[in-house]
Amino acid sequence: MLILLELIIIISIIISSTVSSSLSPSSSSSSLLLKGKICLVTGSSRGIGRGIALGLAEQGATIWVTGRSLNKETITKTDEKLGGTLEDLSNEINKLGGICRVYQCDHKDDNQVENLFKEINKIDGKLDLLVNNAFQVPVDPSGKEDKDLLFKDFWDQPGYFWDSFNNVGLRSHYISSVYAVPLMKKDINSPNPLIVHISSFGG
Repeated sequence: MLILLELIIIISIIISSTVSSSLSPSSSSSSLLLKGKICLVTGSSRGIGRGIALGLAEQGATIWVTGRSLNKETITKTDEKLGGTLEDLSNEINKLGGICRVYQCDHKDDNQVENLFKEINKIDGKLDLLVNNAFQVPVDPSGKEDKDLLFKDFWDQPGYFWDSFNNVGLRSHYISSVYAVPLMKKDINSPNPLIVHISSFGG
């Protein structure tokens, strides 16, 4: 919990300092720092991603949230143990008075990621902040998720862990950034777009 809190504080400081530089001197200090900003947090149904999305919502941002677990009907057995769905997060953001856009996406599928950014472009026409946070528990060739091996020493983990860590983690961060940058460059009135990477076991 302490590590999660520290990460949220660090990201909030970075975002706040970036956005505040573009605020006019006449802006009230009590104004929401991210009002009118379009943000995307990948892998945000639970954990760090969920906490970041809620923190951004409190500052008035419009939040796009992604993940595989749309609701209780679509959640996997492993994810069910971890808890949290996109619909649950959306309800929490709405209670905060924020604007939440839910998009179910498996970030190891490049086509789904591309379609996500097409949808952002279609609805909002820009992107101010991307938080690359998506991560997937490694899956063995038979389709079984090996959560029990996740925190073992790397020499005690099977080779396919490398592929899982780097597919949804390092590689998916790169692919999302590729599609994000053209959207970030569209809005000349947003001089300080930002990409934040949350490191995975592979990164």
